Amino acid sequence: MFELILLANVIWFGMGFWLFTLRNKIFVKKLVPKEHRESPVTEVVCATLPFSGGFNLSFCVLNLVFFSMLVFSQETSKESFYSLSLH
Repeated sequence: MFELILLANVIWFGMGFWLFTLRNKIFVKKLVPKEHRESPVTEVVCATLPFSGGFNLSFCVLNLVFFSMLVFSQETSKESFYSLSLH
């Protein structure tokens, strides 16, 4: 069950990175109403979205590392993983 949660987090944060960083202009069009798109605030929102995408990428990588440690670890006990992640 824990593996499924970690995999869902990898997908979720990966999609957040893709949306906020790589597709930020399209996301701003959906986020900001049409009558407010010419304001300078829209440009600020469009410029700050890659910052949020960077956080999503780091959380995606962190969950991917935890997932790979859990799945590909040679130790079969999950207690060692839980104790490792709490330090």
